[in-house]
Amino acid sequence: MDAKILLGLMLRFFFNDTATTEIYTLSLHDALPISSWNIGRIDSVKNLYNNVKIVRTVKGPVADIIETECSFKKSRINQQIMFFKKQDKIEFRTRLSWQETGAPKTGIPLLRVSFPLKITSASAVYEIPFGAVQRPNNGQEAPALKWVDYSDGELGVGLLNDC
Repeated sequence: MDAKILLGLMLRFFFNDTATTEIYTLSLHDALPISSWNIGRIDSVKNLYNNVKIVRTVKGPVADIIETECSFKKSRINQQIMFFKKQDKIEFRTRLSWQETGAPKTGIPLLRVSFPLKITSASAVYEIPFGAVQRPNNGQEAPALKWVDYSDGELGVGLLNDC
């Protein structure tokens, strides 16, 4: 079975009410110009999800695991995606060998992961240095340190980062 189809089926099975929603996307963007604070105009977007290969699957007593690999240009992404059986939790363990460089004329490669959700909330809470801040959901990216709480009173998701 195609890796994209299998991974999509696993994600949709875990989130059984979102069968038509793309849940997880890796994409490479070329941005002009870019700095530490601002991302400029996005000139091109390449969905890396199409390059994902399933390396191994493991069915365990606590979690089922899919190990994936994605290569593009000079870079490589290895992931373990863990679907926990007794918790409403999916864990992504990612190792990235980022070898991409850019230039002012050609753009700066920017790796982005997204989790489109069926939650409609006017705001989200983001961890910042020494606290947290609530920001509006207006379609713009917002910085966070290690976590984001995105919920609408009935449904919610926590995105955690240990980098």
